[in-house]
Amino acid sequence: TQGVDRRTRSDLRLYITGGEQKGRKLQTPPVYIRPMMAQVREAMFSMLGDLVELGPSSSALDLFSGSGCVGLETLSRGCELVASVDLSSECVDAMRVNARACGYEERHRAVCARAEDVLAE
Repeated sequence: TQGVDRRTRSDLRLYITGGEQKGRKLQTPPVYIRPMMAQVREAMFSMLGDLVELGPSSSALDLFSGSGCVGLETLSRGCELVASVDLSSECVDAMRVNARACGYEERHRAVCARAEDVLAE
């Protein structure tokens, strides 16, 4: 059927593509997500690298985060603080596990909320 993703959770191999955690595999939440492809993340960070310096004074907001892969990769590439937001508690749990595995518990905040509500605050 068109539009149905037949991959199982184990078929989704998420990993960080750059920075100090390059190659680290990440846990996938047990819900349907459509993670950003590794090539797209690499291209995004390549473009951002020309505009923004990720360093000790930088922070980022990752909305509709799923596994938290984009936010964790942002930390891996040098960002100081990241808040990742998803409505699914299963996704938030996976983000916390992934942040702990990367050693980013103090620099990463996983928030279970609607992205619209977070932006309105």
